[in-house]
Amino acid sequence: MMAASCALAVGIAAYSDDAQTALRLVEIAELALCKARRLGKNRVNTDRPARRSTPAEAEGSGVTMSLRKALAALPDDRDTVIAARKVVTFFHRHAHDPVEAARVARATGLAPERTDPVIAALAEGGVLHCDGDPCSSGCRYDPDRVLALEVDRFMRATDSTSARLQSGVDRYRDRFGHS
Repeated sequence: MMAASCALAVGIAAYSDDAQTALRLVEIAELALCKARRLGKNRVNTDRPARRSTPAEAEGSGVTMSLRKALAALPDDRDTVIAARKVVTFFHRHAHDPVEAARVARATGLAPERTDPVIAALAEGGVLHCDGDPCSSGCRYDPDRVLALEVDRFMRATDSTSARLQSGVDRYRDRFGHS
């Protein structure tokens, strides 16, 4: 008879101590679980990520970094989502580097009218740290672990949406013979 074995990894987060919203609580617990898995079998991890604040929060305004909050301030149309994806991808690739809005527009191939509102919303949501006006000064992306997880989820969600749309277009072309 073969003996069965079982390993357990647990990630723990506390509502009032680690997070103020259910979504953030789940994200922090997920991070703790991932770390417990990396550390090996039979682990319980209460790893609490260092919570970063924006300069505005340090001055007492209460702004915390949140991609979801930043994106909620933008119109919910396909062009804006595409612009947001390109801008977030650009800043993600240039993390910790101050970047001007004009450079973002050139690098993404989008008009400043498309990138500037996204950059302003990301700055307002605490995702970007800007020296003055977000559209005329340099901004930088300095993510903490929870924000990095939020960005990763956004990227995956927009990737899967794009793939579904392309798949639908391909099916239409196959069905009706358009190329």
